[in-house]
Amino acid sequence: VKKKSILILCSIIFLLLDGCSYKKIEFDTKSGKTNTVKAGGKFRISLSENHQQNYYWSLRHNSNKKTVDYLGSVFHGDKSGEVDFNFEALQTGETEISLNYYHYNDSTSSVTYKIKVIK
Repeated sequence: VKKKSILILCSIIFLLLDGCSYKKIEFDTKSGKTNTVKAGGKFRISLSENHQQNYYWSLRHNSNKKTVDYLGSVFHGDKSGEVDFNFEALQTGETEISLNYYHYNDSTSSVTYKIKVIK
């Protein structure tokens, strides 16, 4: 039982440390900013969601999957909170990541992030 508890604790610490290593990308609609990430680096896009009122985000498009890999998403909160879309920069190049905001099954808005991966 003690070994199992230690293994669980180590797993939680590893997940927390790995989650902290993701660079957060901020969306700027006015400047059309291109976000720069180093190859091999991980980054996240964090957006607010409200599950209680049936609002949620979904990945719509990654224009260059050889440059950036989608690792999955994680929701933080109870019925409202924040969702993190996690990515890894694979190789140099450029891509656009688009996400749609839904209310029930109807898309209400979308955002597009420009990503440039450098060495």
